[in-house]
Amino acid sequence: MTVQAWLTLVAIICGPLSVFLLTRWRDKVRDQRGRRLHVFRELMLTRGSRLSQRHVEALNAIDVEYYGDRKVSEAWKLYFDQFCQGRPNPMNPGEVAMWGQKGDDLLADLLYAMAQALGYHFDKVTIKRNVYTPVAHGQLEEDLNAIRKGFVEVLSGTKRIPMDVDFADDFKDFLANAVKQAEVAKNQPSQITGSGVSTGGRPA
Repeated sequence: MTVQAWLTLVAIICGPLSVFLLTRWRDKVRDQRGRRLHVFRELMLTRGSRLSQRHVEALNAIDVEYYGDRKVSEAWKLYFDQFCQGRPNPMNPGEVAMWGQKGDDLLADLLYAMAQALGYHFDKVTIKRNVYTPVAHGQLEEDLNAIRKGFVEVLSGTKRIPMDVDFADDFKDFLANAVKQAEVAKNQPSQITGSGVSTGGRPA
């Protein structure tokens, strides 16, 4: 066989195989980008509600979907360390504000790194500021968190439910009259006769 025949044979065999491998590679890249985009989209949509289940699930998916991306991994580690350091003292407003501001900055860094990996040109200020969260939603989230915490403290025995029993005025008057009558009956002398006991009346 001539060299041209050999080249033709190789092209016939390798051509479909190369097309198949190229298609598989493109599908893999597209699927990976789709999963990464889903995680990024969930975090962007819920960045104003970080206690939501969707936000937490998206954060936990970063290690898997962005595996190998050094910038995203480093930003996620710094944000995760913020949670591990513990929450600030709720009785210290200044400490709470500083802790929250640092969390905002670290989340913006994380979302910025993810946007860069996906080819989006978002700046950190846009990520931090361009989010709409109704005040009522934030207040509701805080109230629900306080309710859950209170239930846990009561069920664990660390806190008791305060109770203040307030009787109606009519019932209070009834009790006062009953006590007064009982005292009068107690202090009244009894008379003993041959046929029975009399309380100040005529003998039977």
